[in-house]
Amino acid sequence: MSSPVADLVERLNAKRSGSGWMANCPAHDDREPSLSISEGNDGRVLLKCLAGCDTNNVLRALGMTLRDLFPAIRRRQNSSEPVAAYDYTDETGQLLYQVCRFEPKIFRQRQPDGNDGWIHNTKNVRRVLYNLPAVIKSQTVGIVEGEKDANALIEIDIVATTNCGGAGKWRDEYSETLRGKDVVIFGDDDEPGQKHLKQVVESLTGKARSIKIVTLRGFHDISDFIAARPAATAKQAVDKLIEETLQINNLVNSLGTEAIPSRLNSNLPKIQLPGDGRLLSAFAADCAKVLKNCGIYERGGVAFIVNQQGNGLDVITAVMLRTLAEQHLICFRVRGSGDNVVTLPRTMSTEDAQGVLSAQQFLSRLPKVARIATARLPVMRENGVIELLASGYDRASLTLTVP
Repeated sequence: MSSPVADLVERLNAKRSGSGWMANCPAHDDREPSLSISEGNDGRVLLKCLAGCDTNNVLRALGMTLRDLFPAIRRRQNSSEPVAAYDYTDETGQLLYQVCRFEPKIFRQRQPDGNDGWIHNTKNVRRVLYNLPAVIKSQTVGIVEGEKDANALIEIDIVATTNCGGAGKWRDEYSETLRGKDVVIFGDDDEPGQKHLKQVVESLTGKARSIKIVTLRGFHDISDFIAARPAATAKQAVDKLIEETLQINNLVNSLGTEAIPSRLNSNLPKIQLPGDGRLLSAFAADCAKVLKNCGIYERGGVAFIVNQQGNGLDVITAVMLRTLAEQHLICFRVRGSGDNVVTLPRTMSTEDAQGVLSAQQFLSRLPKVARIATARLPVMRENGVIELLASGYDRASLTLTVP
C-alpha cells in the first residue's frame, strides 16, 4: 500500500532534497521548486511553500483536504501499550512521572506507584522540565515544543528541554529553573506553536540571562530541520542557526523602573502611554505611525518583522515590540496638573505591548504582506509593463521579497 507522501511526490514529480522532496508549488506561478515535502514520524505529509503560500491554498490547488495528508489509522493489537514513554525526573535522576504517546497521536501521563506499576495521573506530583539534570548543569539550554523535538537535539549533543502538556502549558516555575541561563527557543511553525513561543518568552523575560528565538524557515519544527540534513552535519547546521540568531534585548533588566530624563531631549517621536484617560487604541495607532517604517509588516492579522538572517519573517512578541519601541520612540506619562505637570519617560509595559499587538488600530496601519518571495518574481503593473520585483517590500503587489 502506497503512503500519502509517496502518492504526492509522484503526482507533483517532486525531486529528492535531503530527507524530503522539492516540487513546484501549484498555488502560485512557480518557476523554481519552492514546495517542501517531507514525511512526519506518524506518516503524515508535511508541506511548506517557501514562497509563503498558505497550506490550505496549496491543498485547494491540488483538490485535496487536510485529511488527505494523513495515512489511514492502523490500530495496534494492544492499544494500551504506549509507542513511546518520556521520563521526567528530579535533579538526581529519580523518576517523577512519564509522558506516554499512544497511537493515534494521543498523550497521557502516569507516575510510578512504588510497586513496579503505574498510577495513571500526575496528581500531587511535582512538575519539572524535561531532561532536568542536564538542564541544571548546562549554561545554554534549548527549549522546544514536545519531547520528540527535545530528543532530536539531545541526540546531537545539544542540551534541550520542554514542558509536559504541549503548547500553552508553560509554567513560571520552569522559568525559575532557567534563571541566569542562555536560552534558545525553537518554536513550531503553526499558530499554537507561535502562541506558546510568546508565552515562554514573556515568562523568561527578567529571568534568563539571554533569549534567542530561532526561525526554522521552511520546516515545521527542529526535528524536521535535523532530519533534512545528513547525520554528520546536523549539529553543525543547528549550531550555525543559533550563532546567527541575535539575542532579544532584556528590557526589564537593563532599564528597571528609573526614568532617564535626558531621553526626553532626544529627537525620537514621543508617545503618551495609555492610562489616565488615554486609550490603548490611541496609543496603538500612534505606535503604528512610527513603527510602520521600521520593517514591521502585517500578515493574517499578526505583526511580523524580517528575521536576523534576512530570509523570512518572525512573529513579533511583546518583548520584541518593547525593544523596537525603545529604539525608535519615547514613551512617557504625564503627572500632575495645571502648572505642576511633569512629563516622565517610561518603558512600555508587557501588558501594553500585548494590547498593541492585538489592536486593529495598530495592525491596520502596518504594511500588509500577501505573499513572501525568496526570488525576484515578475509582476505586471497597472500600465501593463512586466518587471521583476526588487528586494524588499512592494506596496502595489503586497509582496515582500527576501532572497
